[in-house]
Amino acid sequence: MQKCRAVLQSTKGQTRGVETIIAVVFVIIIIVILGSIIFMESSKRALDKAKDNQLTYVMNSVENFLNVPELKCSYFGKLCIDAWKAKAVSSISEEDVEFRSYIRRMIGIDAELKLVSLYPEEESFLFINTTSGLTDYSLTQVIRLPVVIENDTNEPGIGFGYVEVRAYLR
Repeated sequence: MQKCRAVLQSTKGQTRGVETIIAVVFVIIIIVILGSIIFMESSKRALDKAKDNQLTYVMNSVENFLNVPELKCSYFGKLCIDAWKAKAVSSISEEDVEFRSYIRRMIGIDAELKLVSLYPEEESFLFINTTSGLTDYSLTQVIRLPVVIENDTNEPGIGFGYVEVRAYLR
């Protein structure tokens, strides 16, 4: 009889030990799952913040570039482009590598800038391309900045459109 009691007590002790081990493993698994969820959320927030910072940098760089005298309108203020000046800059930047690198330094990024006129006539042309001839780029941002376009094709001499910016990183 004493042998049976001893066997029952040892089995009961083993069962409690196994239950304790299972409970500890279960708690550890829950902690690992919660930790990985928190880590993924914080990584996602950090990535979103980095993208927002990059977008802000690209927009500020391009806005500063569009306000240089080589492109700026004679009559209006910020974000107004003279269509004739933009076409002249386009033809110069296609031929002159030094001018293209000067623009790249001014903008601070490798980019393609396309002027798209919506009113009075729909027209578009690539007027800056600092990436020509290079192939190791990956597209990071596409931004459209609304602009006023000074032109001579309509009576008031003003049109509307946007500058499409394709920003690239190496």
